[in-house]
Amino acid sequence: MAAFETLTRVGLVVCLFCLFTPRVEYIGAAILTGTMVSTIGTVSLWKVLTPSLRISLGKFDWTMLRNLCSTGGWVLISQLGVMLYLNIDLLLANRLFGPEQGGRYAAVLALPTLLRSLATAVGGIFAPTMYHIYARGDIDGLVIYLNRAIKFVGLVMALSIGLICGFSEPLLKLWLGPTFGSLAPVLFLMAIHLCINLSMYPLYAVPLAADRVKVPGLVTLVIGVGNLLLALLLAGVFGWGLNGLAAAGAIMLTVRHLLFTPLYGARVLNRPYGTFFRGLVPISLATLATIGLCRFILWQWPISNWLELGTAGWGVSLLYVGVVYVLITPEERLALKSAVALSRNEA
Repeated sequence: MAAFETLTRVGLVVCLFCLFTPRVEYIGAAILTGTMVSTIGTVSLWKVLTPSLRISLGKFDWTMLRNLCSTGGWVLISQLGVMLYLNIDLLLANRLFGPEQGGRYAAVLALPTLLRSLATAVGGIFAPTMYHIYARGDIDGLVIYLNRAIKFVGLVMALSIGLICGFSEPLLKLWLGPTFGSLAPVLFLMAIHLCINLSMYPLYAVPLAADRVKVPGLVTLVIGVGNLLLALLLAGVFGWGLNGLAAAGAIMLTVRHLLFTPLYGARVLNRPYGTFFRGLVPISLATLATIGLCRFILWQWPISNWLELGTAGWGVSLLYVGVVYVLITPEERLALKSAVALSRNEA
């Protein structure tokens, strides 16, 4: 259904833009239509695959419904905070520096957004097993599993982040044009902290599994508001410009994921507060080593086209994968294969 929704949304925008004068309203109409198609398709699949299921108000467990609504309410509050610390910088860039600078900032922001999507996809393969282990009450096994998941996600993201940060200037020049090379420091600020922050993604499911989402919701909302205020302070009052917006996001996201997320996850599982920090050192070293290698290549070889950039990126990637494969333990390789296999079965 997600594929049909995306095809409908994109296809309708293209058709409307070809038939009529392009307008922003057409994009909104396409999004609404795509959502309607997805909803109708989901209901149709439900009728075909499980025709025996019927919704009956008389069979609702109202106590369970209230509990679900309570959990969902705090999740919505958390999502509001996420919007404030992930998306507010675009609005501020347009309001503070005008549409031209805002557009430049939005273009560069596409790469960190892609990194977050990659982390969501990679981290999502561990969630089904995590819920299963928690449900059977094996907390010690869950701690081991989560530490491995953090390490795996972090090492995958370290390569992507290292390449983007290490080759930031030639990447921006080739992708967006020579004038965007000056935004390489902004891209670096946007991406460098993600090696730590995105590695904590597997811990997101712990409070949800334990139904302890109130505190994360409130903390996320506070951090979102704090990100707004800090961005106004750094970008506006201190005059840091676009660098201020990127720095504010990096600081508040790090507070959320490096401090609160692992500490609260350990508390939920009744384990020492340092339980989920052990994998951060190799992740940080892997990211810094990748960036250093990329910078060394640029020092020796001024990259001027996509072929050269692709060759350098593939070379660094192959070396990185080989080193990581040698360094992880056989148990970790087996655990990763099992997680991927279970995720495919769940899908």
